Amino acid sequence: MEGNGSHVNLIPINPTAGNFQRPSQKSVLEFERILRRSGVNCTVRVEKGSEISAACGQLRTDIVI
Repeated sequence: MEGNGSHVNLIPINPTAGNFQRPSQKSVLEFERILRRSGVNCTVRVEKGSEISAACGQLRTDIVI
């Protein structure tokens, strides 16, 4: 399969005030495996900033409206 030059960054959701739940590491790696098997170039991103509530998805209000 020939790719189109794109790259997908997989960023598991971080805890926030919303109703979303973080997937298990096993689920994330399985999703990565499925994408790669389908010819999609992807990377599971390294988490940074969650200990200070500054990770991806956390830099928003803690109030659910």
